[in-house]
Amino acid sequence: MPSSSHRHHRSVAATLVILALIAASQTEPANAEPGVGAKVPHRKRPPLQAKGLDPRQLVKVRAAQRLADRRLETRTECSTLFDDLDQTGPAALNAMVVDLNADPSVCQRGVAATTQVHGNSVSLCRQWLPRLDRHQLAMLLIHEALHHAGLGEAPTDPEAPTSRAINRMVSKRCGL
Repeated sequence: MPSSSHRHHRSVAATLVILALIAASQTEPANAEPGVGAKVPHRKRPPLQAKGLDPRQLVKVRAAQRLADRRLETRTECSTLFDDLDQTGPAALNAMVVDLNADPSVCQRGVAATTQVHGNSVSLCRQWLPRLDRHQLAMLLIHEALHHAGLGEAPTDPEAPTSRAINRMVSKRCGL
């Protein structure tokens, strides 16, 4: 019959195995699609701050933020968009405050959101939010995070890429 000490060590070993299995199950796919790709540890981040969104809109924006955050964490080509800027992608993404206060005249020109360079506020166009799916909104949030981190945009900054060029870069490099 095993000693009390031996039974205790087996119990501790079994507990450690269970904890390791639980920890291993809390990972997310590298390409953010369930059941596909390599596993990486998930880093819990605070939800994106938002003002003036109804509960349904808030759920949609936060789902897009989680997708954007996963792409920035798991796709090197996505995170390197921020290499020459003032912040990492996840830091910029999670420092922003989203609201629905975009200037209506800007929204009528087909712009879905605005952010000042180095600004924390992302103003979404109310009429565009329902039209964007989670992937499009994640791409938009990364685009705006680039502005927050210091990327300018043509024509205001003639040295910077256009809005369309930024969208293409984010879409291609982040798989959105």
